[in-house]
Amino acid sequence: MIWRRIHRSTKEQEEKFEKDIEEVGLEKGDRAAMFWAAFLTLFLPASLILIAFVLLVMLIFGLFW
Repeated sequence: MIWRRIHRSTKEQEEKFEKDIEEVGLEKGDRAAMFWAAFLTLFLPASLILIAFVLLVMLIFGLFW
């Protein structure tokens, strides 16, 4: 059912999208904001999950004792 709503874009739509992106451009703080957004949404949760997994494995195999 959800697959009916998903469709491929046409070349005209892709060209219009690329043109719109080029026209807007980036402001001074945009790159820093994108970096911090990526850090907070990707790297930080992934590293916390990895640390929790390592600690769980260490607890299971008794490496804390």
